[in-house]
Amino acid sequence: MYVYAIDGSDNSGTYWDSKDWRAYSSVDGANWTDHGQAFALSGFMPEV
Repeated sequence: MYVYAIDGSDNSGTYWDSKDWRAYSSVDGANWTDHGQAFALSGFMPEV
């Protein structure tokens, strides 16, 4: 299975303002592999 989650490390905590998503995969739901940045807001909105 794959999970695409926001990278909250750059989130201000006041608003949902994360600018990228990370990809994780698992074959058993217990052990996960981090595949790094999968998407970035800049890919959709180049001026960001």
